[in-house]
Amino acid sequence: MRDSYTLYEDKLEGEYREVFKQIDTYFGTEKVDEDTREEYMGELLDIFLLAQEEGRPVEKITGKNIESFCKSFCSNLTWKQKVLSIVDLGKSVANAVFFISVLTLVTAFFDMLSGEKVDIWELRAGINVFGYICGFAIVIITSYLTAWVTRRIMFKVKKVSRKIWSFIVGILAIVVSLFTIFIALTDKLEAFFDFPAWIVCVGSGVYLLIYRICNRKRIAERKEHKVSFWAEVKKDTEFVPNTDNIFSQEMEKKWEKKNAKRQKKGLPAFTREEILAIEEAEVIKSEGNTWAVWIFPIIVVAGFVIFGEFETPADMYWFIGIMLVVEYVLMALLWKGAQSNNVNVRNWIAHERKKLEQEKQL
Repeated sequence: MRDSYTLYEDKLEGEYREVFKQIDTYFGTEKVDEDTREEYMGELLDIFLLAQEEGRPVEKITGKNIESFCKSFCSNLTWKQKVLSIVDLGKSVANAVFFISVLTLVTAFFDMLSGEKVDIWELRAGINVFGYICGFAIVIITSYLTAWVTRRIMFKVKKVSRKIWSFIVGILAIVVSLFTIFIALTDKLEAFFDFPAWIVCVGSGVYLLIYRICNRKRIAERKEHKVSFWAEVKKDTEFVPNTDNIFSQEMEKKWEKKNAKRQKKGLPAFTREEILAIEEAEVIKSEGNTWAVWIFPIIVVAGFVIFGEFETPADMYWFIGIMLVVEYVLMALLWKGAQSNNVNVRNWIAHERKKLEQEKQL
């Protein structure tokens, strides 16, 4: 996850936020690469935040005509910055094609180990390469048409609802898709792009290699600005002592509901000491469930293997490998989230016990 300007634009208020979003929308129609957009809009956001802090009106930055400011703001963009956005999109397509072709070749390798005869040189990847090219073209053409329409109506119409805007984009996408599908129905073109799996794998792999070599500086800069998704989540959910934050509010609501249910049943409400003891017991129980992280995926995969039907042993081994990887990744993410919550609960318990001790001393 990138440390993007979009993570901080909510700090803007009123007209500062409204005007900034207008400029951001206009800048998006220029179809430049992500890094250029981050650079330009990040610097502009800093200017807006400073103006807001000092109480300077937005007009001091943009002038009275926002459209003129947007045109001037984007006037220094180069063709290279605009082409890079298409190159980046091509990388996403190449990733998908490369993964599927490698998967096809690995599956064929296991089939060969099982005794099947496989002609690697003529093996097709089951990938409609022309379909990917058409999809790529649909995205490019639709995005540029949408950008063209946006630039011509955004300053003439005061406000366009999200539904109307989605309808416009949808119509453009349908028109472009129908035109592209019409072209795609040409059998000669589809047959021309029906390459063997190894050619698809090598072709997409070479594209990705060249991309990494030519964009190594951009890739390195992205890593420098990369932030943890969990770190961003913790900003809102982490327990902070002596602060009425979201985590503390959620804990209070949780026990208010439990005590309300007990009182309806005629039972006494939990005391503060009892609440803390229960929470601590639940944390200890949660931390002791490490075995489930390792056992659960094996049970799930075993169930599929026992009751599933596989044409060859290679298919079964390949399926087991993929499923175990997927299941363990999911379990690792769930476990990480649970442990992060346990840390917050323990900190909350320690803080509440400290408050109780201070109250007793008084």
